[in-house]
Amino acid sequence: MIKLGIIGHPLSVISHLQASDYMKEIVWTGFFSDRSNDSGLFLPLIPQFPSADQLVSVSDALILTESKSEYYNLAVMALKQARHVFLPVTMLQTVAEANKLIKLASESNVILNVYKSGILPSDFRKRFDFNGNIWLMELHHFAKVTEGNPGKNLFMNLLHDLDFILGLTRSNVVSIKAAGLSMISSVVDIINARIDFDNGCTATLTCNCASVNDEHTGTVVLKDKIMYIDFIREDASVWNFNRSDRINDTITTDKISFHRDNDFGEELLSFFTLLNDKNRLLANSEDGFRPFILATKIMDKVNRTAARTV
Repeated sequence: MIKLGIIGHPLSVISHLQASDYMKEIVWTGFFSDRSNDSGLFLPLIPQFPSADQLVSVSDALILTESKSEYYNLAVMALKQARHVFLPVTMLQTVAEANKLIKLASESNVILNVYKSGILPSDFRKRFDFNGNIWLMELHHFAKVTEGNPGKNLFMNLLHDLDFILGLTRSNVVSIKAAGLSMISSVVDIINARIDFDNGCTATLTCNCASVNDEHTGTVVLKDKIMYIDFIREDASVWNFNRSDRINDTITTDKISFHRDNDFGEELLSFFTLLNDKNRLLANSEDGFRPFILATKIMDKVNRTAARTV
């Protein structure tokens, strides 16, 4: 049995696990929340602990449900006490923090799994054979100008697109070229990047938080097909190129749809699968942080060289 504790708001975790086969393998130790309005709200389901330290001490695994930077220290504490940890990668501030968590998980021989909130649905990936077959990828991610932190919004869009790219290529990065522009604010709000991989694939992406319209599209070129993806409409057109002497038989098209409404649930359930398969520990920990580490490197590079118009 897995003694499971939750740090943060527990409702999303409970709702995803209630219908899961893993429920019979879980003993809820409780949850800790630093928000006063959560007090007593979930007592009928699981007990609330007065401190995170007490919860960690009686749990085998911890799930951190919120992207709060102050929860980083709780993750460090849990890993040092050899607790398995599932957390949102967006709670991290630096690559050094990510590397420290990976190192602690390795030293404690525990599972560290991250939730990336990506844009690559598992059913979409399973439907096509992407491994070794991708030649080119091009993504455009344009977002309307909004109030708030344009630099943070740009980073999040970049992170999601890199999660998509890395999830399909499954290859090592060879080189990165990136440029940015500060168009309407004092920070970079437009980025263009080109990434070359050792399997021969090249990916280019443009992220723009200074647009008049929302647009999120992608093109994936494989050896035998081209895919045009609209992430906002959640559909894709697939052009299949079949070798034939008759021109009319060379191209067929398909229209497919996909949904990303349960990506958190899918990654959460994969965490419990990993608890019973520790041989995948190190590779999983490092792979989960790859989009964050790459996005941070691109942002750092662009911020040093970006053109400014304000």
